[in-house]
Amino acid sequence: MKISRIAAIVAAATAVTLVPLPAAASGSGSRTVVSAAVATVHHDGRTRTDSDFDVRRVAFGLTAATNTAVAYARCRHCRALAVSFQVVVARRVAPDLAVRNRALAVTDRCTRCEAVARAYQWVVVTGADHRLSARGQRQLAQIGWRLKALVRSRPTAAVLERRVAALAEQVVQVLTQEIRKRPVQHVWSSRAVH
Repeated sequence: MKISRIAAIVAAATAVTLVPLPAAASGSGSRTVVSAAVATVHHDGRTRTDSDFDVRRVAFGLTAATNTAVAYARCRHCRALAVSFQVVVARRVAPDLAVRNRALAVTDRCTRCEAVARAYQWVVVTGADHRLSARGQRQLAQIGWRLKALVRSRPTAAVLERRVAALAEQVVQVLTQEIRKRPVQHVWSSRAVH
């Protein structure tokens, strides 16, 4: 089964869509990519934020990609915001590739507190003749800077959700337009919201 363009990405909350890999997809060695954003607040009236925007290129042997966002609040009138984006562009992956995307938001014995966690993940398997263009790398870096600035600005949950979703759409556009040469072979994508 081949997917001709990344535009065919389907995002689903906490679910991972897997496309069967051909036997030839296995490579030598192994590689695990882990990304995380963790925001924890225990002091009344405070806001803690964390964001991660991780772009990785893996030549061969990708065995696992894990992306996690955790927001934990235990206080009064406090907020915890965590957002993590993970983009992995791999030429080949292991036949038993494990893709995990998680978001967890916890308010523990709180009064008027808020915890917001968002995790977005794209794992793109390109084949040997594909690569992310230099322009695409620059565009992703700019999106990463905007994400970090957004989370640091401590927006409301509704504003954060809307702007993070817009940045995620921009990532999809970059991946659609800036991975060059042959059509993309396989795509995994997921979105976790808590």
